[in-house]
Amino acid sequence: YAWGHSQRHRSLYYCIFATMIFFFVNTLKTSYHQARPFWVNSAIQNYGCTTQFGNPSGHSLTAMGMALSVWLDYNSAIDHDSLKYPWKMSWMRILLLVLAIIFAMSIGWSRFVLGAHSMNQIIFGLLLGAWLALTYHFLLNEPFLNQMKELAEGDYFKKGK
Repeated sequence: YAWGHSQRHRSLYYCIFATMIFFFVNTLKTSYHQARPFWVNSAIQNYGCTTQFGNPSGHSLTAMGMALSVWLDYNSAIDHDSLKYPWKMSWMRILLLVLAIIFAMSIGWSRFVLGAHSMNQIIFGLLLGAWLALTYHFLLNEPFLNQMKELAEGDYFKKGK
């Protein structure tokens, strides 16, 4: 099997997580109705932005949620199958976590520099993204991946469940 074919259940896991992130972003933006900084202060120049409300920052939430989710998922995969992953050392895990957080924070910072979001909108997006990734991973990761793997391999219907 190619990597993509043998990991279909994991792809579905990430697609559902991304859908959950987009649901939270759109629901919270329409609930809070918080203006973007350039709507309130004419001194702030905008470099291209949508006309949606600004809180939370969808880019920050998505960047932190996806980066942390990928790190958590593959970090737990290392524990289950450590022979396949050469970077199982703890210092490498910490380095990859730091890189994931820096990546997400740089996305948030770019949204601030572009004038698309205020700092509170970015921080809220980063924290909510981290919370969603941690909650999704620790509550749904193992049961969901096991169920989807059975469905993808066809074992689910053979067992008569």
